[in-house]
Amino acid sequence: MGFASKLMFGGAAAGAALAYYVSQRHDRTGESYLGIVRSLPGDAQRWVGEARRRATLALEDGRSAARERETEISRQLAATDPAVAAAG
Repeated sequence: MGFASKLMFGGAAAGAALAYYVSQRHDRTGESYLGIVRSLPGDAQRWVGEARRRATLALEDGRSAARERETEISRQLAATDPAVAAAG
């Protein structure tokens, strides 16, 4: 499949996804199709901001869990090997 074919297929898939989203939102909220399309840039910015916020929280939680686990491993090593306790 050449680049032009991939580009056309990707565009068609994106268009279909957009049409589906607009249709579903219209059915759910009763908004006009044009209103939904006009609000997409703002919605996309909110989605990106929310994804960024969630990723940041997940990273902080992961780091915290890693620090706790590292502390626990150090305690276990210190309990089993007196040389580690003296060095730590």
